[in-house]
Amino acid sequence: MGGGSGRILSINSRLRFVVVDFSLNQMPPTGRVMSVYRAGNKVGEVRLGAQTRGDLATAEILEGELQFGDEARAE
Repeated sequence: MGGGSGRILSINSRLRFVVVDFSLNQMPPTGRVMSVYRAGNKVGEVRLGAQTRGDLATAEILEGELQFGDEARAE
C-alpha cells in the first residue's frame, strides 16, 4: 500500500489544489486519494499529483473546504 500522512501547507481554492508536507512521513505514490482531517473529523479528500519537490507534493482537492494545517492521511 505505502504512504503515511502529511500536513497542508498552502491552498489554492480557485485552482482547487493544495501543497502537502510529508517531511515527517513517507510520501504516498502519485494518484493516491487521501482523506483530510481537522481536529479528528474528516473534512475532505485530495488526490496526490505528480509534482513534488523534496518532501512537498501537490494534490488536487476532490471535496471539502480545506485549511492550512489540516492532516492528509493515506487510508
